[in-house]
Amino acid sequence: MELEGRVAVVTGGGTGIGRAVCLRLAGAGADVVVNYSRSADDATATAQEIESRGARAIAHRADVSDESQVVAMIEETVRQFGRLDVLVNNAGTTHFIPHANLDALTDEVWNEILGVNLKGTFFCCRAASQSSARRRVRSSTWRRSPATARPDRRFRKPCRKQACCS
Repeated sequence: MELEGRVAVVTGGGTGIGRAVCLRLAGAGADVVVNYSRSADDATATAQEIESRGARAIAHRADVSDESQVVAMIEETVRQFGRLDVLVNNAGTTHFIPHANLDALTDEVWNEILGVNLKGTFFCCRAASQSSARRRVRSSTWRRSPATARPDRRFRKPCRKQACCS
């Protein structure tokens, strides 16, 4: 994968899979915007590691469930780097609620999950496609169910969703 001169935004890029994606993209030559909502220290450390490897990077705080913050993040990316070529929708959240206790899945919890996992992905794709860079933006949505980290055998099968939109 050769990405020299390209610019990527990775949502949820400061930790876990998002961090690994950021480092991989930078290793392929891309400059990277490391998006985070709560893990500022981790995102800053990821951006610093990218820069230590010779690519440009910034950590950018934006809650992907808030469309205005997403639009601002994409606009800042284009302002800082002059373009946007790759969008990786990696941000995700969940709440572990036992199936026997679905009353614990309140409207507030449900809206938070949908806001990040569903609406956030859409907001990022829409903002990237409408960016002033007017380039064809590749988008990839990666999800690993946090339930796969649980020792319960019912949750061992990974749940991954991949989509590409241009």
